[in-house]
This record gives sequence, C-alpha cells and structure tokens, in this order.
Amino acid sequence: MNPTEDDKRSLAILWKKVTRNHCFLDSVMYGVSSGMFSMLGVFAWTAKPTKSIRYGAWVYLLVSLVMYSRCEYYRITTERVIREVRQVLNEKRSRLVEEKEAEN
Repeated sequence: MNPTEDDKRSLAILWKKVTRNHCFLDSVMYGVSSGMFSMLGVFAWTAKPTKSIRYGAWVYLLVSLVMYSRCEYYRITTERVIREVRQVLNEKRSRLVEEKEAEN
C-alpha cells in the first residue's frame, strides 16, 4: 500500500467518526441553511454577488461554530447528570442489598 492510499483510508475513517456525531451534522445543517438565506438576502438587498458570498460564508462559519459548541455543551452536561443519577441509584441499590443481608 502506498502512502496516498493510507491517507485516503485514514480520512475515510475520520469522516465516518465525524458523521456519527449528531452535533456535527446539526451544526452543518444550521450553518448551510443560515448561510444560504443570508447570502440570498444580502444579494437581494445589495445586488453585489461578491459581498453576498462573503457575508454568507461568514454567517455559515459563525453559526456552525456556535451551534456545535452549544450542542456539545448540552451533551456534556446531560452526560454529567446521567452519571450522577446512576451513581446515586447504585448507592441506593448497594444500601438496600446491605440492609437485606443484615436482616437475614
């Protein structure tokens, strides 16, 4: 196998990992749609294609980054809450098992 095939394979693996992340997919969807609508709006308002493309690209970039950060923040906080609830449930379960063993 030559180095270019290795690079293609590693990029394919990376792309598969990225596309499984729903935060990435949602942020790209929001970024593309907001960038296209802002680009069309600026073009309709100014009739300058270069300005509208530049504006749409910046809106795409900013919206994608903000939405990805927001999604990851909520995912991390949700995982933290789930972990804490599991810990409390495990403690209660172990306490109940100890009480049952003490009764016997």
